Amino acid sequence: MSPVQAQPNAPAQTDAQAQAKAALDEINATMAQSGTLRGYQSMAPHLIIWGIVWALGYSAAYFVPDHANAVWLIGVPAGIAGDIFAGRADRAGPMPPAIYGLMTVFGLFCIATIAVMQPQDPRQTAAFFPLLIAAGYGAFGSFGAPRMLALGAALAAFTLLGFFTLGAIFQLYMAVVAGGGLILGGLWLRRA
Repeated sequence: MSPVQAQPNAPAQTDAQAQAKAALDEINATMAQSGTLRGYQSMAPHLIIWGIVWALGYSAAYFVPDHANAVWLIGVPAGIAGDIFAGRADRAGPMPPAIYGLMTVFGLFCIATIAVMQPQDPRQTAAFFPLLIAAGYGAFGSFGAPRMLALGAALAAFTLLGFFTLGAIFQLYMAVVAGGGLILGGLWLRRA
């Protein structure tokens, strides 16, 4: 076969290769999207759990400030236990052990930061944790999870808005906006 005779078949192979590449690209995009949606559904119960903890803790800080620390001291371990249970119940399987290590490091970082900074106004602590979580959601979202990015941006914006404008009712506002926002965010992710 001479090179001249091979020419008519070359475009057919190129077209077939292009179609195969396009099909593989579409399959990869679909798999990535499916993985993102599955990740949203896995995260949904965690957001709902912490939304409830935050709603109770911030409500206690507003309505019964003398008992707020006790509510948080019960709520945070209950939230962690809920996270562990939700992770084990997830059809994707239990959370990898590294996640527990990450949660421990995160908790110790928060305790150390509060100890070093020694906030004088309870509103500072009330704003710190949602801003830290918002940054985490934003970081996670920047790796291809736009709903997490949107949740992080909304949580940060509403926290800053309330902190700088609401004064004495900030804790109640956070019960509704942060606690309720996480619950609604979890429901939104569940429907992804």
